[in-house]
Amino acid sequence: MPSASPRPCARAPGGRARGTAQGGDSEPRAGRAASGASTAFGSRPPGRRRRLRGQLREAELGREEAQTRIQELEGRLGCAAEDAAGAPSREQGLEMECNLLRSRFAKQVASCQAAERALTESRAQQNHLKAGLERSTGEVRHLRQKLAEAQDAAVD
Repeated sequence: MPSASPRPCARAPGGRARGTAQGGDSEPRAGRAASGASTAFGSRPPGRRRRLRGQLREAELGREEAQTRIQELEGRLGCAAEDAAGAPSREQGLEMECNLLRSRFAKQVASCQAAERALTESRAQQNHLKAGLERSTGEVRHLRQKLAEAQDAAVD
């Protein structure tokens, strides 16, 4: 009986056994299911099938929610990247503020130096005017003294 041994079961695209090629179990599929006979992998209770379908639905819903969330996050990331590219970053903002402060400080230093130069010039002018006033006052005193001497000489 070398050819009497049955060949192994072939699998259908759905992963179910088709039966053997020779002898024995060649009963149609519907007949076996109706008679309550088990498949090559054993029978599955209807509750288990419902539970697995429920888990499959939950997994698909979870996958859809995850894809929606991914699209939302990618959109936000894209918007954030566009905002970051369009608007100056914090570092650039701080650099701009530092440059403004440097500019303001340089202007204040320049105005202080100009005020000091003006003060120096006004003090020099004041000293020059004081010296001129002292000369004029000395000259007036000298002239008054000569006038008084001339009047005394004229009276005598």
